[in-house]
Amino acid sequence: MTNKAIILDKTTPGYRKAMLLVIMFGLISLFSDLVYQSGRSLNGPYLSQLGANAALVGLIAGVAEFFGYALRLVTGALVDRSKAYWAFTLAGYGMVASVPLMMFAGTWQVATLFIVLERMSKAVRAPAKDTLLSMAARRVGTGRGFAIHKVLDQTGAIVGPLVMSLFLSGVFGNHFQGVASYQQAYALLWIPLILVMGAAIYGQTKVPKPELLEAEFQDTIQVKSHPEKLSRTFWIYSLFSLLVSMGFINFTLLSFHAKASGLLQDGAIPFWYAIAMAANALASYVVGHSYDRHGLKVLYAIPLLSIPLPFLGFLGGNAQSLIIAIVLFGFSLGIQETVIKAGIADLTPLKKRGSGYGIFNTMNGVGLLASGAIMGLLYEVSPIALCAFSLLAELAGLAVLIHLLRHRKASILY
Repeated sequence: MTNKAIILDKTTPGYRKAMLLVIMFGLISLFSDLVYQSGRSLNGPYLSQLGANAALVGLIAGVAEFFGYALRLVTGALVDRSKAYWAFTLAGYGMVASVPLMMFAGTWQVATLFIVLERMSKAVRAPAKDTLLSMAARRVGTGRGFAIHKVLDQTGAIVGPLVMSLFLSGVFGNHFQGVASYQQAYALLWIPLILVMGAAIYGQTKVPKPELLEAEFQDTIQVKSHPEKLSRTFWIYSLFSLLVSMGFINFTLLSFHAKASGLLQDGAIPFWYAIAMAANALASYVVGHSYDRHGLKVLYAIPLLSIPLPFLGFLGGNAQSLIIAIVLFGFSLGIQETVIKAGIADLTPLKKRGSGYGIFNTMNGVGLLASGAIMGLLYEVSPIALCAFSLLAELAGLAVLIHLLRHRKASILY
């Protein structure tokens, strides 16, 4: 029997346990997204309410993303060394409490602290969680496994901002105004946080040693030949991610622009963020399945979707173009979060996968830090300059991807 047959044989106990873990992590992420994606849909306009300007908002978003990714370099190595996959996962999800704690933030400085802590929670759990998920995903089809997880994940990312939108619009009888209205919205997020921790603890009890799912086979030439090394392809792949993340517009800046320009009402901003997350889920499902057939070629969609985003978002001058930009943001983010993670699972040996995710996400974090800081400043100077910077970064990423795919060795990549 071939390795692929072993992976995809749905009658084996290993396959069923792997699928259970994929679904459990989907549910954990669903509840988690109800918390932190709700918070992210509010952060931009909330910082505006607290007196922050566009440059400051962009810098805060960039710094938060940088910490959220750069610390994965450390946590990824610690995960590989300790094999304490579930301990890191549970600790990271516990730190998501920083989102409902935003209810106590009365200044932009305190809000910044909680925003950074939320991204740091991602750094603590992500290498361990992604490694656990990759162990299961490779047994059910890497792209398929990550796609199933992402669709469940995005359900929370859709529902959470929608609830925030309805709350701020007064549907639930909210009579608060201004800062107090946002603080009450954050307070609602204690409820899904409890569900996050309950689901994570249940997942640990059901599959306490998920590394056994992958230990019985190694099905790529890279892993067989260099079980302790990260390949040259991995580093080029990470460079591509760094460049496209540098050119990618974060939603915090988009939502700040929506409020500052008056193009969207407060309640409409989290609503359209929820629509973007629906686009994210659709893109994740489609490209996740496409990845198993076509491999890394599907990554062409990331720069091609990201290039028009700033032009529509900041130069369109009307609500319609801004809404299109927000939807494109969701599509592009969905592809990045699904296919890029699936690619790392196939490009790294199990013994180095936590470090692989850590290094890769650190480079991605550097790109997001540059994106947030530079584009926030350029927004204040000239939206045209912002668009030019984004375009150059995305074109550079596209060039690296073309080089990667032209000169790859198929036996290493797939």
